[in-house]
Amino acid sequence: MSRFPLIAGILFVAFLNTGCGSGLHPKMPEYLGTAKGIVNTDQLRSLSDLQSKTGLLIINDTTAKDSAPPLSQDQLAALTQWIQGRINQDLSIIADQVVTPQDLTPKGIRQFVQTGKEQGLGHLMLVIISSSEIEVPDQFPLCGRVQGGVGCGTTLGFHAENYALAEIAILDVTTSHILLQADGQDWASLDRLNIPLESNLYPVIYRAQGTAPIYPTEEGAHEVLRGVAASEAMIQAIMHLKEAWTNHLPT
Repeated sequence: MSRFPLIAGILFVAFLNTGCGSGLHPKMPEYLGTAKGIVNTDQLRSLSDLQSKTGLLIINDTTAKDSAPPLSQDQLAALTQWIQGRINQDLSIIADQVVTPQDLTPKGIRQFVQTGKEQGLGHLMLVIISSSEIEVPDQFPLCGRVQGGVGCGTTLGFHAENYALAEIAILDVTTSHILLQADGQDWASLDRLNIPLESNLYPVIYRAQGTAPIYPTEEGAHEVLRGVAASEAMIQAIMHLKEAWTNHLPT
């Protein structure tokens, strides 16, 4: 019997019981303070108005004590470009300007309103990505999990899981109102060998949705793991934001 489902279950329980899940606590309230959301159909419709410029600002929050390391600049830039494309594709919004965070900390909505005004924006879409990560020793079949791993021997390695949270808030820069909020969670896992071997099967990243595995380089494996988990969580967040949009502004 395969021991991988058991390992995943043990990891998940350990993740919850040891406090490693604190990285999944919502971060948006810390950044926006006590600001309250006001859903107004006219304000929502203005998001689709090409005269109202919408900016996209992404924060990779690592303030939790058990947070995964921050994404590299290259990985964050690639993730930002991907998020911008998904938003423009899936929502009735055109996020036509990427805003680079400048010393933005969890201290309230005014800093984001000020940033939006300085950039000449009508709306600001704030995205916060955070995650927690655990890694434990493990053993893997030499011929890989996908092939079934039967009768081919095993080798030692490490199994890591990254749990990501993506939060979105749409701010009206003029009124300082939060128009809509949504979030999404997901995870991805990484199997890597203890001693690098010439193999096209390791390291390997598996996504929670059961889609095809990803085979990163040995050097960038953890970085790719964090980016994959973040993008999967973002897909969930965008889906929930679209649902909220539809509920408040029927077509």
